Amino acid sequence: MKKAKAVLVSVFMVALSAQLIALPAPDIKHVTESKFEFKGTLGLMMRLFGGNKPVKTVTYLKGNVLRTDKLDKKGKLVETQILDLDREVLIHINHKEKQYTETSFDEWRESLEALRETMAEAKSPEQPQAEEMEPPDTEVKWDVEVDIDTPGDTKKIAGYKAEKVVIRLKLTADVKERDEETGEMEEAGQGGVNVIATVWLSKNVPGLDEMKAFQQRLAEKLGFSPSGTNIRSMLQKLQEAYPQLAAALQRVDAEKEKLDGVPLESHTVFESWGESKQQSMEEEEEIEIPKSVGGLFKGLGKKLAKKKKKEKKATELLKTVSKTLELKAENLSADLFAIPKGYKLIDAK
Repeated sequence: MKKAKAVLVSVFMVALSAQLIALPAPDIKHVTESKFEFKGTLGLMMRLFGGNKPVKTVTYLKGNVLRTDKLDKKGKLVETQILDLDREVLIHINHKEKQYTETSFDEWRESLEALRETMAEAKSPEQPQAEEMEPPDTEVKWDVEVDIDTPGDTKKIAGYKAEKVVIRLKLTADVKERDEETGEMEEAGQGGVNVIATVWLSKNVPGLDEMKAFQQRLAEKLGFSPSGTNIRSMLQKLQEAYPQLAAALQRVDAEKEKLDGVPLESHTVFESWGESKQQSMEEEEEIEIPKSVGGLFKGLGKKLAKKKKKEKKATELLKTVSKTLELKAENLSADLFAIPKGYKLIDAK
């Protein structure tokens, strides 16, 4: 379901932000460097196996074709993805094996439709007869908060002026469990995930309108334009299944002007936090009724100490950093978007 949410949100935001432009478009080259830093035990394992190192990506856009290359730390080409809107095909190239796969947009649409049906089934599964139904032992209430801030800070990245935007997303889950003795639902704990993204956006760079136009054409090809039946249906399903998430997306849409531009640099932190009812109870301290003024201040001190002790810090799970190294308009050869000679087509499945 998390993957379903991610796909749905991505398609939604692309459809909302894109605007089709009919003017001749220049070819674009965009070079970025990204780094994923996993924390804790997972981070240690990643470092042992060579992870947590920068990865360079080069994106080329020429009309209706988009090519994305991934390079290793030595600058060697590892894999390529090509989106061809004219042929309606997604191509993935493995340069190490000298192999490639092709996925048609029809197959892509079928996968998205299957995902939509899976979401619908998860929301409304076949229910047993009323007399066979038992009350659930666990209830989870979700809440989503989104905050977008533009403090006004600016700096130059790859020669372009960029403005700072801070996006904070807080996903909270309140959990209740059924007491075995009383049969009543009682609070069991609370937890969630925080995402803090600091993004530097620039509106005066080559490729902004061209990339928007490409994403809009892609959305239309897949049947996910804002006015399309599929997107309306999926947004309705989203509203019904996850009203808090839908409300958060509406907030993002209302402030999308703050998100308009090409992201030239971004720093994103993912945190998790949680506390069970038992943990909270174990931290509570008895405070005696004060018998004097000195006792009153002593009791107040204990209260403040208790509150300070109960403050829970979030645990950092992952930090991502992405920086633009180069962004320019230049004439690109059509050969750049062709399959290299000698590469073998294999079954994508």
